[in-house]
Amino acid sequence: MNRIFYAYLHAGFLRIRRFWDHLIQPLPTVQDVGQRRQSRLVSAMLIAFMAFIIIGYQLPALLGQSEIDVTGWAFSSAALALFFIAYQRSRAGHYRQAAWIFIATFILAILALAIVNRAQAGYYLLYYLLLPVFFGSLLLQTRTLILMIVSLAVFMMLLPALFSEFHMDDIPLLYFLSFSIIVMLFARHRDLLERDRRKQLSESEVRYRLLFETVSEPIVVLEDGVYLDVNAAYTTLFQMPREIVIGRHVVDLSEDPNRTKRELEALSEETQEVMARRADGSELRIEVRSKSYRMNARTMAVVAIHDLTERYQAEQARLALALEQEKVNLMRNFINDLSHDFRTPLTIIRNSLYLFQNSRSEDRRAHHLQLIDLYTERLVEMVESLLTVTRLEKAANELYEFTVGDLNLVTRAVAEEQQPFALSKALPLHIELARGLLPVRLDLVEIQRALRQIIINAVNYTRAGSITVRTYQRDQQAVVEVQDTGMGIAPEDSPRIFEMFYRADPARNIDQGGLGMGLFIARRIVEAHDGQIEVESKLNEGSTFRITLAIAQPEMSAPDS
Repeated sequence: MNRIFYAYLHAGFLRIRRFWDHLIQPLPTVQDVGQRRQSRLVSAMLIAFMAFIIIGYQLPALLGQSEIDVTGWAFSSAALALFFIAYQRSRAGHYRQAAWIFIATFILAILALAIVNRAQAGYYLLYYLLLPVFFGSLLLQTRTLILMIVSLAVFMMLLPALFSEFHMDDIPLLYFLSFSIIVMLFARHRDLLERDRRKQLSESEVRYRLLFETVSEPIVVLEDGVYLDVNAAYTTLFQMPREIVIGRHVVDLSEDPNRTKRELEALSEETQEVMARRADGSELRIEVRSKSYRMNARTMAVVAIHDLTERYQAEQARLALALEQEKVNLMRNFINDLSHDFRTPLTIIRNSLYLFQNSRSEDRRAHHLQLIDLYTERLVEMVESLLTVTRLEKAANELYEFTVGDLNLVTRAVAEEQQPFALSKALPLHIELARGLLPVRLDLVEIQRALRQIIINAVNYTRAGSITVRTYQRDQQAVVEVQDTGMGIAPEDSPRIFEMFYRADPARNIDQGGLGMGLFIARRIVEAHDGQIEVESKLNEGSTFRITLAIAQPEMSAPDS
């Protein structure tokens, strides 16, 4: 029960507090913090006195609890009207005008009531003149306060001469002056503290401005995303006058507001690298470091900017140079490899031609003619590989004509085509096909080329044993495997065997491969079919190359034309 009572009590207190804050809060047009604070003080003081007049004097008279005094009612109504005018001026931010209206009205009302009631010991009302002195010490300058005290003291001294009912012994002049001196001492102390504070603030502002303007890095001060201040380095870097920037939102000066808004929301104390743009449209790469904090319900941020453009351009130039050097090295290696690969069959052809011309034995001449034919065919295959790579690089996927076909039929055709080549090296080539159809989306000519390259590679690198070509279905994928019992691939070579011109055989035996482009061509063709090619291998135990293609959807599975 107590908790409920305290909860209601607390809620009621919060409502009263919110209502009171609403009454004394200056208008939104008043922005200065000091001005708003002084206006709140004057407004609160005026509301308190207006409530005192209404509740303490006018309301009891209206309710019949006291007699209505026409003179007092007129004075209180006039004071109430002037206090309300002062309240309106205070809320508008003109707290000094409101303070003067309040003090002058209060002094005049006290003096008038004292004179009107002089026959009934009206001099007691003169004690209330200490209140405007106290209020003046809070709101007026020291010189103005002294002038007001002296004027009131002189008027109090003149009262006995003006009105016989007043006696000098009754006038609280000494009490008034003593209290006023104490108040002035406090007011003077307040002014000195305020002056010292302003001096320190001014010196701090000068130091801040010197540091802000002389630092070489651009600095930006933001308030809720609005440019509050920028230094000279910023205007120089971005080629934008300070007058154009100040007061505008960051998003307003951006060519991509959405991206800028995201970057502003992600602004943190961590260093970020972003792209920016000068007023002339040229791009900048900058490093942004920021520090944000909350002040009076506003988000303030200080952003330091470091220009990375030259370093970025130097890095780009270095990378471009390294890329060009890599291209030169690749070209040099390519020419060396190509010259070596072409020199061997050309040398054999030239020697066989010489021996053919100078041999009288028909058997020897037939043997040399067979060698010439064999290595001429090998040269033709090398040139065809070069042309194929060039075609794949330039045309990309545009050269493919896809249709739906049975992977079993394609695999059988290529394997049977390569069986004589395998048998010429005494290697049996086994064909194991999956039962049923394996419909896949393929380019018949190109997928045959990829399978041919893999089988030829297996035959070239297998000295003894056998080669097995098999197909099967795994989930929704069709798989072709080419398994051999050859020399295998070293673990350090496996990640690179599908690269152009790469061969794991250091001896570069011409009988064990051509230019090193067969597996590269196969990989490019399989990837163009949205498939995958992979290898499992153990050194000196053999390799298994695996091509995986997606099974065609039923609506796509039309007969291959």
